[in-house]
Amino acid sequence: MYYVGNMMHKFEYFTICPNSKTFFTSVTSWTVLLLTFPAIFELFRKKTVSSQIILLLYFLSFIPSVVLLKYSANYPEFVLLISVYWLLFLYIGASDYTIKCNVKHTQSPFWTYLILLTIGAVIIYVSYKFTGFRIQMSLVDVYDIRFESREYNIPIIFDYILASSGTIMSLSLLYLLTKKKYLTVLIIIFLFVINFGIGGHKSVIFMLFVAIVGYLFYNKDRIVYLPPFFLFLVILCLFIPVFSALFAFRVLLLPASIHYAYYEFFNVRELDYMREGILSRFGFNTPYTDGIMYLIGEHTTGNIEIAANNGLFSDAYMNFGYVGIIVYPVILVIFLRIVDKFTDGMNYKLLFGIIFSFAMTLNSATFTTSLLTGGLLLSLLFIICVPKIK
Repeated sequence: MYYVGNMMHKFEYFTICPNSKTFFTSVTSWTVLLLTFPAIFELFRKKTVSSQIILLLYFLSFIPSVVLLKYSANYPEFVLLISVYWLLFLYIGASDYTIKCNVKHTQSPFWTYLILLTIGAVIIYVSYKFTGFRIQMSLVDVYDIRFESREYNIPIIFDYILASSGTIMSLSLLYLLTKKKYLTVLIIIFLFVINFGIGGHKSVIFMLFVAIVGYLFYNKDRIVYLPPFFLFLVILCLFIPVFSALFAFRVLLLPASIHYAYYEFFNVRELDYMREGILSRFGFNTPYTDGIMYLIGEHTTGNIEIAANNGLFSDAYMNFGYVGIIVYPVILVIFLRIVDKFTDGMNYKLLFGIIFSFAMTLNSATFTTSLLTGGLLLSLLFIICVPKIK
């Protein structure tokens, strides 16, 4: 109802509009939603980090996708493919499959402070050199900053550290709160603020907000409140236009609609086969030299400066087509089971930032980009440098 009344007009350029709804798409969207329920109940029961990341992705990406499926009659194949992708991902994720490996955490906070000091130094250097310590207070007027940041000649290693800084600083903040190091906590909050001024990425500020909320309210048993919490946020969108633009449109419906755009683009073009991603480091050249996310932005809006980055289904289909729809859910679940091993035995107050950050990163970027430039690998290394707190 919210989509039809408030958002449908925004997606006309995706050809998802009122006259593209059919009986087939209506029945399919409801059927797929109902088919996910057994897996969702099992994921709620497990209460592992991987299950909670999958549940968050379910509400961030699957539910908005189901809404748009009802209006995607132009491509019935897309409806079937994205349905298969999510059913595989959810049911494999809900299975009892585990990874056999032991991960040992350091017992000393030395490495925690050293990594945090390094990240802080990088943020301060980049902010001073490229922005003059810019403080950006608005969450809406950030696109000029993003366009400007594309011209920064930041060293690759610094760029990688900045990409992972949100997750690492949120985990550090939670760790230091449990240790009652309040002065250092204030310093980390300041680093969040100037980091936001570097690239204008809302996820930086959201990570700060999520870390604090997670510390105050999160525990494993409260994951059952996730559905009513999302319903509450959608209701807020009906009454607060700014929140509607930031959450309902930007976080939920726009990424879901971009899945359709990726399908529409690559349905009639050559697949990328990871040549823009990790294989580019081994001499393989992508045919899409202007950048896939910018070509998708041009395809949907006519403006090649718009970056339509996306993960999950979009990543699977653009790289390997039908095969990717089958293989990528398996790869994601294996990775998330590894995350379980890294976070096993950690204090639950430290976990919420990890769950939120990993879910948001996987939802908005390709898997290899999430691992490398998205900072998930560096975040995993940092996790084992944080002493376990009972």
